[in-house]
Amino acid sequence: LAVAQARLGNLSAAIALAQAVPDTEDKASALSDVVAELCRAGDVAKAREIATGMDDNRRYGIYRQKAAALAVTARTLHARGNPEDAAALLAQTDLLLPKKPGWSDGEAFVAVALATHAGGGSAKARELLVIAEELARSIGGAWQITELARVAAGWRAIGETARAEARLTDAATFDATLPPLERA
Repeated sequence: LAVAQARLGNLSAAIALAQAVPDTEDKASALSDVVAELCRAGDVAKAREIATGMDDNRRYGIYRQKAAALAVTARTLHARGNPEDAAALLAQTDLLLPKKPGWSDGEAFVAVALATHAGGGSAKARELLVIAEELARSIGGAWQITELARVAAGWRAIGETARAEARLTDAATFDATLPPLERA
């Protein structure tokens, strides 16, 4: 509901709904999505305020959502001609990304890779996408398809279309091996 409100332009309602979510991880996900919508709507100051104020508790794994929110805000700041502030937010994401990531960290790695690439860090962006790709491949179930598709979108966004197509092919190949109920 929070994201839907944000997409409809009801940003105050979106923020209030996201902040009212009782579950820690669900709240972080809602806030991260609302930050992305705020950036799309042009309210970068509010997006930055929310992103920097988000909890980053490692115990609950919500550092991922904060890293993604900071990354999308950094990309927006960079696109709007504010590379210094974008770099400051990206420095915060570097502290959030785990040294020993698990499969569920892929989304954050892709988000940070795209923000890093937008700031001119193409080599580091590739390194982050390689990590996200390895994480996606480590998933044994149907979720691997979603993560490979996310990585493919990341590769495409930085201009690596052949690598993006290869990951989509991997996703389709893996999908064909799944039983019908898992595919659904």
